[in-house]
Amino acid sequence: MSLSALSIRPRILFNPTQRSTDFLVPGILAIITMFMTILLPSMAVVREKERGTIEILRAGPIRPVAFIVGKLLPYGLICILDLLMVIIVAHWCSGSGFKAASCCWSCSRFLSF
Repeated sequence: MSLSALSIRPRILFNPTQRSTDFLVPGILAIITMFMTILLPSMAVVREKERGTIEILRAGPIRPVAFIVGKLLPYGLICILDLLMVIIVAHWCSGSGFKAASCCWSCSRFLSF
C-alpha cells in the first residue's frame, strides 16, 4: 500500500456549517457559570475577611455550612437567571439553540453549582 493512496479528509461532527455563534454561546455559558459560582462568592468571602466582619459571624450562632450556603445561594440564583437570558437572547438573535433535551441540560447546570 502506497502513501499516495491514503487521503485525509477532515469530518466536522459538531457544527458542520461552521457558524461562529454555535461555538460562542456555549463558551459564554461556561464563562458565566464559572464567574458566578466560583469567582464572585469567593471574592465576597475574602472581602468580609478583609473588613473584619467574618469574625463577627464566627462569634455568632451561624454554622460554617450555613455561611457558605448563604454566600453561594444568591450567586447561584443570579447565575441561573443569567444563563436563561443568554439562551433566550441567543435563540432569538442568532437562531442557535441546544440540541440536547432541556431537562438533561438543566440538570447538568444545576449539578455544576
